[in-house]
Amino acid sequence: MMTKLLIPQPRFSKRSIFKNQNALAKSSDGKVVLIGDSLVANLNFFPEVWEEYFSKYSTLNLGISGDRTENVLWRIQNAIFPQSTSHVFILCGSNNTDKDTPENIAQGIIHCGKVMKSVRKGVVVTIIALLPRDRFNTVARNSIFAINSILEEECSRNNLKFLSYSDDWMINNNLDVSLFHTDYLHLSKKGNVKLSKMIIQSINNQMHSSTNLPPQYYDTKEIFYLDELEFPNLTLAKRKSSHTKNHIEERSYKAAVLKKPESLERLSSIMPKNSCASNVNSTCKLNVLPVSRTVTKSNMLLKTCIQSSSLCS
Repeated sequence: MMTKLLIPQPRFSKRSIFKNQNALAKSSDGKVVLIGDSLVANLNFFPEVWEEYFSKYSTLNLGISGDRTENVLWRIQNAIFPQSTSHVFILCGSNNTDKDTPENIAQGIIHCGKVMKSVRKGVVVTIIALLPRDRFNTVARNSIFAINSILEEECSRNNLKFLSYSDDWMINNNLDVSLFHTDYLHLSKKGNVKLSKMIIQSINNQMHSSTNLPPQYYDTKEIFYLDELEFPNLTLAKRKSSHTKNHIEERSYKAAVLKKPESLERLSSIMPKNSCASNVNSTCKLNVLPVSRTVTKSNMLLKTCIQSSSLCS
């Protein structure tokens, strides 16, 4: 049975915001898009928080305050998304808890994710769990718990990713009030930071999953310089690149994967003598840490930390 949440509904009162977002999307080269209600819209309410967590991916925020699930669905069908978009995160549904059942809300959110995948082929779509709300136990909060339970199951069935939140959003079955404004729905700066960290960790895990390295390797901001042409068998997880005034290429790496034993031997030849690169079998995954911020082709000193059993096979 089709519910009204599967029928896209525009909000004409928000047309100007929608047009402005489309204009931004046309000129954006961002890989990540966030779309949803006020919880998404308010992620860039604190510019320093947005800059710290989302700017490196040129993230596009398509949140609109007050949007219900059917409004988000309409925008997914009618919005402009950057050609570079590879990952979309959807957070909506809390505004539906006043009138709609958990089953219908979850069905509507899943439909948003499925439509997003049809609009942009190949994009990775993540449904974010509805955050807890209300200072004490309410019908709306219980509805959210039921919605999230359904979402987690349905995401796995529909090739959608599900992003849940940790238990510490609540204390003894009540909200951690430090994370929320006094309406106990919208987030404080601390809450925005917590949600941002949650999303960015998921982005990092998804974007770097091909290296099969543990997520903690992508939490650091360490920089490593290397002319990868010197080592064709070395696969590098690259974060960003730029050029200095001396035209020396700078690349920020989080990890490296050596595919062949000879690569390790060649890399070992330029390592300091106290490096622990030895006795590794056919494949070795290693974390590369910086020694100097002025590394050139003639001065490539590497400090390599090789994780044994769990990372080498």
